Amino acid sequence: MDEKIGGDQPEEAERIWTAHHEAAHAVATLRLRGEDHLEDATIVPAGTLLGVVRTEDPRDYALMLDESTGYSIPNEKEIDAAIVGKLAGCFGGIRAGEPSEQATMGSGTDLDAAEELLAYTTTELHTLRSRAQQFVENQWGAIEVVATELLEHETLDPTEISFAVDIADGKERARENLARYRVNRDCALR
Repeated sequence: MDEKIGGDQPEEAERIWTAHHEAAHAVATLRLRGEDHLEDATIVPAGTLLGVVRTEDPRDYALMLDESTGYSIPNEKEIDAAIVGKLAGCFGGIRAGEPSEQATMGSGTDLDAAEELLAYTTTELHTLRSRAQQFVENQWGAIEVVATELLEHETLDPTEISFAVDIADGKERARENLARYRVNRDCALR
């Protein structure tokens, strides 16, 4: 989540940073955890938030019950993926030109959530930070496409995010499929 820095409406630069921040979260969730874990991504300001990507809480599925002991044990791969996804938003905003002090301020809830999830993994934070930075570098094309879609449409559902990533991956007819999906969805909503 990205918090407001100034007044009621975000400045254009803040919208761009927010779109990249949220796009990085969305692409990380899609690539590392799967479309089923995404609910939506938006850059519509609400309260103190400039944007948000709603995902399934990793603690809801990444803690497995050990039948022999009765204790919950973490699936570290899932927890680590969720932490990288949280941290990726910070680096996505910075890569788009957001000053790091504003990225840190705006990403407070992401950083808090990542810190909370660290209790469920043995992977060190600096390792996960490096993975998040590398993820953003490697997936910048997909992040850019999703951010552009967010700037144009403000809210994307998981299917739209998936099609946007397909566009970045150069998949044949992905842009056409996205347009067709939106027409069909909008007709169904009427």
